[in-house]
Amino acid sequence: MDNSILLEHIAKHLLNKREQGIAIPDLSSDITLNSIDDVLAVQKLMIKLNNQKVYGWKCMLPSGDGTIILAPLLHAPVKSMGRCALFTKNNKALI
Repeated sequence: MDNSILLEHIAKHLLNKREQGIAIPDLSSDITLNSIDDVLAVQKLMIKLNNQKVYGWKCMLPSGDGTIILAPLLHAPVKSMGRCALFTKNNKALI
């Protein structure tokens, strides 16, 4: 598969998962991105597919294996809401 077609496929897939509220990485194991340039290209395509509306960026500290997780925030932040449950994992709050 041509690299640009692959990147667009990944961007559409990830954007669809976001719209469904599914945060599980479920790309097939044969689909991998090998460079930060490809990762950023996918993010740029997601922005384009979302009519170029970016409200900010989220990122995590690099993991033990050096993996960097970053993504644009494509929906306006919630300004207020009622009470919500606090979910934890290993006695740490999930944010």
